[in-house]
Amino acid sequence: MAKILDPTLMELILTQQKTCSRCKRLKSPTQFYTKGQRLSSQCKACELKTKRERKKQKRRQQMARTTRRTIDLSKTFKVVAGVPAERSTVQQTIKELCEWTLGKEKQYGKDQ
Repeated sequence: MAKILDPTLMELILTQQKTCSRCKRLKSPTQFYTKGQRLSSQCKACELKTKRERKKQKRRQQMARTTRRTIDLSKTFKVVAGVPAERSTVQQTIKELCEWTLGKEKQYGKDQ
């Protein structure tokens, strides 16, 4: 917590109630994170919920990208091969290509 020079100001801050911008409930200032000399707009519980939601959203976006990539690879594979193949063989090859591509992305992502 940031240093507050005036102890009476600190007592005043701790006795006041603050409204969370997300859940709209009055809560004590100890239930909020401090950001410099001020308190955050959301309570600690709501900030954790927001953080989890952002992680879930990011995971969904990554899954959507992977799905799109799989679809694109299947179209490419059929065009490049030009020869009808068994469905399981095509799916296995697509799966291997996706895993290889994701592995390369992770490898290059760490290097940068």
